[in-house]
Amino acid sequence: MSNEPTEKSTKERLIEAAGKLFADKGFKETTVRDICELAGANVAAVNYYFGDKDKLHEEVISYIVNKIKEIPLESILEKIYSPEDRLHELVRIMLLHRFSPKPSEWEMKLFAQHMIESDGLVRSHIIERIGKVQAIMMQIVSELLGPEATPEMIKLCSFSIISQFTFYFAMHSPHSPMPEDDKIEMTSGVIDTIARHIADFSVAGIKMIRNKEAIG
Repeated sequence: MSNEPTEKSTKERLIEAAGKLFADKGFKETTVRDICELAGANVAAVNYYFGDKDKLHEEVISYIVNKIKEIPLESILEKIYSPEDRLHELVRIMLLHRFSPKPSEWEMKLFAQHMIESDGLVRSHIIERIGKVQAIMMQIVSELLGPEATPEMIKLCSFSIISQFTFYFAMHSPHSPMPEDDKIEMTSGVIDTIARHIADFSVAGIKMIRNKEAIG
């Protein structure tokens, strides 16, 4: 009989336990014994499954950032023909992926710590993902602005839109300066409302810029 389910469960427990401890105590202050004790695993389990604490740390970070790479943006958006609708769907997908289901507290805390510390592994994954989102956004914005749009204009409009939904990412992170009472409960309905507002607000601004350029 295969013992794969047990092995998988043990690995998952070790990753979660390590993530919680790394987020709370830091990598250096967390011991292998601490991790195994919290995971309910034998003290030799880290070496058995990962090799050492450093390799487990890499696995924890990969576990977090791989969630960012799961969104099949291209296949979803290629089915939507209107640039206005594609913009709305792109913003909605990004918000949903960030907030539904809500990542565990340790995932958000550890991710934020590594971003602040400019961790190479985390940043490489994020830069790759942001690059894909930005490319899709710029294509949508280019269509909305029309053939007379300059690369600089397309970039400025794209950055303005991206900054709107990333504001919600930043303000709802564990290190956010926003008071807890001011944070929004990100239900699916609220996310839809925010996505629609960002899309409508942005399209209106882009149309104004397009008309201004046409008149000018």
